[in-house]
Amino acid sequence: MDINGVGVMITGKSAMGKSETALQLLMKGYTLVSDDRVDLSEPSSGLIMARCPELIERLLEVRGIGLNDVVDMFGVAAFRNKKSLNLIVELNDYSKDNSNKNRLSTDEEYETIFNTKVPKVTVYVKPGRNIASLVEVAAMNWKLKTYGFNATEKFIKRVDSIVNKNKE
Repeated sequence: MDINGVGVMITGKSAMGKSETALQLLMKGYTLVSDDRVDLSEPSSGLIMARCPELIERLLEVRGIGLNDVVDMFGVAAFRNKKSLNLIVELNDYSKDNSNKNRLSTDEEYETIFNTKVPKVTVYVKPGRNIASLVEVAAMNWKLKTYGFNATEKFIKRVDSIVNKNKE
């Protein structure tokens, strides 16, 4: 997906809701690159390109509904056949064991593709969660971090400041 210029690859096990999430993002006006399969290449160091295989261009498969041509449904801006990959969002089963994992950590998660480390965010899926909005926020947050804005680090500094002030 292309979400405000951020190339996002949504991954996860079968039936996790990847295509439904893509559909919701399309309905918000974002752009599909590929569904179910994407061809990746590394044309230069640090650059991963995602390309849609010709056979499935413009198509989004939704269980129970079938194949949908996103250009016919949403217009020509709903599809592009290639995009640089900036962020991986992995959809994972929600459980009490992992629901609080990494909530305020400043440690970044990455996945190495070819020789390039790509930032990765794990979103825990359960009924009632708006996964498309979470993917959208993950993309916006990644973009802000590339401009030097990190809300978690800012919060930790604020807490440290208050704690140090109260020690005086």
